[in-house]
Amino acid sequence: MRISRAKAARAYIWLTLLSMVALFPVVYVFLLALQTNAEAAAIPPTVFPADPQFENFSTVASRIPLAKYFSNSLIFAGTTTLAVLVTSLFASYATSKLRMPGRDLIISFFVGGILIPPAIRAIPLYTLITRLGWVDTWAGLSMPMMATGFGLFFMHQYMKSVPASVVEAARIDGCSETRIVVQIVGPLVMPALITLLVYNFLFRWNGYLWPLVVTRRAWTTLPVGISVFKTSEQLITWNLVAAAAVVTLVPVIALFAAVGGRIVKGIAMQASK
Repeated sequence: MRISRAKAARAYIWLTLLSMVALFPVVYVFLLALQTNAEAAAIPPTVFPADPQFENFSTVASRIPLAKYFSNSLIFAGTTTLAVLVTSLFASYATSKLRMPGRDLIISFFVGGILIPPAIRAIPLYTLITRLGWVDTWAGLSMPMMATGFGLFFMHQYMKSVPASVVEAARIDGCSETRIVVQIVGPLVMPALITLLVYNFLFRWNGYLWPLVVTRRAWTTLPVGISVFKTSEQLITWNLVAAAAVVTLVPVIALFAAVGGRIVKGIAMQASK
C-alpha cells in the first residue's frame, strides 16, 4: 500500500512538531544552565542567555560533591542493570523452556510483585537492610534491585518467541543449559535485552525513593544530591539546579546514542513476526 506524497508530508510535519514539543524541555534545561541568576529569575522567562555562563557547572561542583554523586549513580545503575539482565535472561529461560512444576505460579508470584507500590516495598526492605548492617553501603543500595518481576515478565514474553526446536537441537548436540542460554538463546533475544538494559538503567539512574531511604552520605546518588542541594539554597538558583540536572542527562543521551538504533530494529523485528 503506497502513501501519497501529501499524506507523507503531513505525517512528517506532525512528527516534527511533536518532536519539537518533546525536546523543548530538554533544550530549555541546557539553556537555563547557562544563564545568569538574573536571567533565571526573570519574568517572563529568558530562553537564550545573553552571555553563556559555563562556570555554573564549576559553581555547582564547588558546593556539592557532584563527581561523587555521579560515580555513585553510575555504579548503582550499572551494576543493578547488569544483574537484572543476567537474572532475567536465565529466569525467563527456565520459566519458558524448562519443564518445572508450578511454573505458572512462580511467574504469577514475581509478576504480582510489580503491582506492589515501591513505597510499600521500601519498608520491609529497609528493615532487612538495617538488620544486615548495610545502610549507606553499595550492597544495601544495589542488592535488592538486582532482580525484578518486570524483567522476568518482559523477557519471558520475548523468550516464548524462540522456537523450541532450536533449544532441543542444542540439547541433542550435547550443549549444557548454561551454554544454550549464553551462546544460542542470548543472541536471539538480544533486542529484548537491549530494551531491558535501557529501561532498567534509566529507572535506576533516575531513582529517588530507595536511594533516599537507604543512603546517608557515602552512597548518595545524583537525584538525591540535587534535591538536597536545591532545598539547602535559601534562594533557589534555578540556573545552578539546571546545571546539576544537565549532568544527569549526559549518560542518558550517551546510552540512547549507543543503542537507540538497536531498539528500533528490535521493535521492527517483533512487528514483522
